[in-house]
Amino acid sequence: MKDKKTNRKKNRWILGFTLAELLVVVAVIAVLVALSIPIFMKKLDGTRKTVCEFNRRSLVREIILDQMDQDALSQKEADTSLERSDAVCPKKGTYTAEVHELYVKVICSIHGASISDTDDVTGGVGKGFLNDYKTFVKNYMENHTWANNDIMRKEFLKECGGKWPTLTVDGRSYSIQPFYQGKQGGNLDDQMWLFARTDSSAAAGWSASYVYNVVDSCWYGATKYNGQPGGTANINVSDIYALNKEVTTATHSDTNQNLKWVKITDYKES
Repeated sequence: MKDKKTNRKKNRWILGFTLAELLVVVAVIAVLVALSIPIFMKKLDGTRKTVCEFNRRSLVREIILDQMDQDALSQKEADTSLERSDAVCPKKGTYTAEVHELYVKVICSIHGASISDTDDVTGGVGKGFLNDYKTFVKNYMENHTWANNDIMRKEFLKECGGKWPTLTVDGRSYSIQPFYQGKQGGNLDDQMWLFARTDSSAAAGWSASYVYNVVDSCWYGATKYNGQPGGTANINVSDIYALNKEVTTATHSDTNQNLKWVKITDYKES
């Protein structure tokens, strides 16, 4: 008798689940899918919005850079820049441009507008380029448990089409690149600045010829051992306020007082 019961149990497992059990499993899966879809769609919409914002800011910068050698921003040239660009809204929105006396605006029919800073319009990379990197870093950190500046810079360079903006001083060109200190618990806005070097890659470790001081919105160049411009220096500071102190009051050497930072005024960004 006991053997018959045992055989029935074995046969039950061999034959599989009953129809009722399968229906319960299907119903549970359907509920889980129904709960997951809204969360997934919300995340997807947020990502699309971030990509669109990055596209709009890139388009603003393209328009300004295309017209930097002209006396005034032209609506016709702005429209031409939009037509030439391959940037598209992930939700199929339409991009249009508006040129005003003090700023440029690129509008998405779905996600709204991005407006250039005054520094952008006058030729300064400053806030506009930093804001792009801040947006990128914030989005990156939402999807990663660990933020590495070197990895993020390489990814951001891809987003920039593999080319950094350029700083030209005394006829020589330097790549303008973003830097994020990444100090845990610190304010992200206070830990980002720009530097310029001859190396156009996003390789780890850097010796900067020029650094952009966010506090006073000015570029500073490192001097050589004889006090002449054209040197390089490493900067190891915690935030933009320490950076400001470094470039305005300190030398970048403990032994040679000629090795210091000097504010530059004759330069071009493109």
